[in-house]
Amino acid sequence: MPNELHVPAITYQKVLGHLFSNMETEYAAFLYTRISTSESTLVLSVEDHFLVPPDGFVRRSAYHFELRDDIQRQVIKGAHARDRGLVEVHSHPFPAPACFSETDVLGLLDWIPHVRWRLAGRPYGAIVVAPGSFDGIVFSAGDTPAVLDTLIVGGIHMRPTSATINDWEALNGRR
Repeated sequence: MPNELHVPAITYQKVLGHLFSNMETEYAAFLYTRISTSESTLVLSVEDHFLVPPDGFVRRSAYHFELRDDIQRQVIKGAHARDRGLVEVHSHPFPAPACFSETDVLGLLDWIPHVRWRLAGRPYGAIVVAPGSFDGIVFSAGDTPAVLDTLIVGGIHMRPTSATINDWEALNGRR
């Protein structure tokens, strides 16, 4: 099933501004999404967002971040209370084409079963943005992701690099 993420332009601008506010370290944000299907397509429509503040991390660098436990709880509780799906977005502040790193994939594999259980099985998406590109995946059934086929911002359709899905088995196999 194809997957689409619809983001209001103003939200997209705020999130990107936050993610690239400092090009020396990764930043993160979360999107709360309404879930629907249209013509056999899973449609995630952003209704709200949360920008992780600089003090919301246990640690972070240009290649890794770890959220504080209370931030994780706050984000999950916010999605659960709204009866919404959740999409994490984080930055890679270097100019390579966007792709989740091995560290990102290992973190997702540990995080996905817990967060999807807490969200009563609602979809969980993950997006990584780099200068000039992005990649995205969606967990909507089980622990194996599907590609985020299209990001639609203010009516403009954008395609991910799909590098993560193309390398998923290799990235996952290192576990």
